[in-house]
Amino acid sequence: MGAPRRILVTIELDRLAETLARLYRGYVTVEQLARHLGTSTRSAGRVAARLEQLGLLERHSKRAYRIRQGPRGP
Repeated sequence: MGAPRRILVTIELDRLAETLARLYRGYVTVEQLARHLGTSTRSAGRVAARLEQLGLLERHSKRAYRIRQGPRGP
């Protein structure tokens, strides 16, 4: 069998946030993000946390985020 292989994927987070805003009209869940990215909810949660750090999402509940209209901060 051998060792598991890994794939590194780069995501343009600004573009992802714009797409989420168009598709989900204000709020997105981790599950929806996972389906959109084709990944696990754990990985999607990490992406959501990074989007939150950048000011592109705002936590609304444990599993849902409000989509902000653009980057915040410097």
